[in-house]
Amino acid sequence: MVLTTYDTDEAIVRAVEAGASGYVLKDTPPDDLLDAIRRAAAGETVLSPPVAKRLVERMQAPES
Repeated sequence: MVLTTYDTDEAIVRAVEAGASGYVLKDTPPDDLLDAIRRAAAGETVLSPPVAKRLVERMQAPES
């Protein structure tokens, strides 16, 4: 799982391609961060809402 301040498309895609099970931004509230860590440890894929939104937008409008 990646904990970062970077939310660029390139950073997100590189982390996921490298095998990250999650991508969470450092401004995530502490309780949500703890929940994300537990979920990632249980094998779930965890994405901060802004990261998930960026990925969906990228998939819906891929670069030409």
